[in-house]
This record gives sequence, structure tokens and C-alpha cells, in this order.
Amino acid sequence: MDTLAIKEPNEALPKVSFEELPKSLQDAMAKAAWKTPTEVQSRAIPYLLARRDIMVQSRTGSGKTGCYLLPMLENLSPEKSHVQLLVLVPTRELALQVEHEAEILFASTGLQPCAIYGGCGFKKQVNTLAGGVQIVIGTPGRILDHILHRTLDLSKLEELVLDEAVHALGHGIV
Repeated sequence: MDTLAIKEPNEALPKVSFEELPKSLQDAMAKAAWKTPTEVQSRAIPYLLARRDIMVQSRTGSGKTGCYLLPMLENLSPEKSHVQLLVLVPTRELALQVEHEAEILFASTGLQPCAIYGGCGFKKQVNTLAGGVQIVIGTPGRILDHILHRTLDLSKLEELVLDEAVHALGHGIV
């Protein structure tokens, strides 16, 4: 049996239920066919809505992606055409998975996600970025390529997520 070990800060925020979530998050959960937040989501979402930094470690399939994507409905603006959220992931497969979840959760909100990863054409990614996206999900190497080629501007970045941080950063401590 798995035991839940939770380390909360001194000024811990209370868990949130589905009914307590903002309407935009409830609607997004309905689009994804999620009836209630998972345990990790109910604990993490209040911190991100309050724009507090958090670190979450939870088993695969526990809803971590929803932890950070759902609050972005409240934290990001579709009216802004620049990159507001960068999600660093270690693999192209995870980039595509997160992009897929973002497309479902952000459908009809005006927030545009884009996966950026190596092993495929650079020009298509350049064109997508030039079209104006608010959310970039990518692998560190390809993100760096775009920064060095000046095709990705992160100067107005508002949110940063390190998904599977140890792997995304090459097993180094930053």
C-alpha cells in the first residue's frame, strides 16, 4: 500500500474541491472528462492559483500535469501573443503528451500550446512560434537551439515548469 508523505510549508494552503475551483478550471476538467481533482491536484492547485512556487513529487498517473496546466487558465492571458509559460520536459514523447493535455484543457480559450523538440524539422517550429503561442512545451536542447537562433523569445515569460526536473535538466542540480 502506498503511503502519502506530504511536506507542506509553514503557511500551508487548504486543499481545494471541484466545487471550490474557478469556473474556468471546472470547465476544463469537464473537457478532459475529469470529475474531481486528484489528491495531488487538490493540494497543488491552490499554490499555483496564488502564484506561489511549489515542488511536487508524485507517482506516474497521479495527475501532476493537470496540477500545473489547470491553474494556467487563470494565470495566463490569451490576449497576449508572446510566450507566457515554458514547460521543460526531458523527452519528445513527454512534450507531445503535455501538448495533447494542454490542447484539451485550453480548447476554445485562445491559449495556444506548442511542443518544441529535436529530431524533427526546425522550420515548422519556427513558423509555429512566429504565429504567436502562449505556451511552449519543450526539451532543453531544442529550446536552447531556438533561443540561440532568436526564434524563441522568453523575455516576457511569466511561468516556468520543470516537468521531471532531474531528467529535463540532465540529472544536474540547478
